Amino acid sequence: MRRKNKIIIVVLIVFFSLIIGSFIYLNSGGYKAFKNTNLAFIDNEKVGFSSESNTYIWTPIEKTNKGFIFYPGGKVDEKAYAPVLKDIAEEGIKVIMISMPFDLAVFNINAADSVISKEEKIDWYIGGHSLGGAMAANYANRNENKIKGLILWASYPAKSDSLVDFKKDVLLLYGDKDMGVDGIEKNISLLPSKAKIDMKSGANHAQFGYYGPQKGDGVAEIDLVEQQKWILETTVNFIKEK
Repeated sequence: MRRKNKIIIVVLIVFFSLIIGSFIYLNSGGYKAFKNTNLAFIDNEKVGFSSESNTYIWTPIEKTNKGFIFYPGGKVDEKAYAPVLKDIAEEGIKVIMISMPFDLAVFNINAADSVISKEEKIDWYIGGHSLGGAMAANYANRNENKIKGLILWASYPAKSDSLVDFKKDVLLLYGDKDMGVDGIEKNISLLPSKAKIDMKSGANHAQFGYYGPQKGDGVAEIDLVEQQKWILETTVNFIKEK
């Protein structure tokens, strides 16, 4: 009986340790956005900004039928992506960034549903950075009829979400200094043969956002401004040419 009680106690200790550990991890600080990213959350002569529930919305002043739903990278302050997303909106594309629970897109993969259902006349592209891109790929794989295309920033789909037979347009952006470059290139085979792939020499993982160095990442050989300009121009051209 004593042995049984000891086993129960050990099991309970392990169980509660896992719960506490998970809670600490989910609520632990990730990569914080630079303070100047707050400048992206204001209106200007080209774009109006608003936010509601779990979304940040940049709406071009001139009417548009193009839209981009963005899922942030894992454990990265979502505000880190605001500057380039606002710049994309200034080019005439409505942009909606989803604020994810615990900064992990895996907890709200279907967030795009509520966006698309409100504005079905817009040609929506979905995408994201890193984990956010992987979850966007999962959504795209299950909802091909709802979107126009998929945009992956330093990301790739899981094998279970293979997009080999995906009929919509796909764009993959990554740098040769990215900490995940081997995984990205190994899994290009999971994308459709017509996918557009753009590898930027000197670009790394962290400079897809404004949040500074990331543990394990390669050292960029181009500056943040140059990498962000490449992301902006390539993403905008991909959406507008379709």
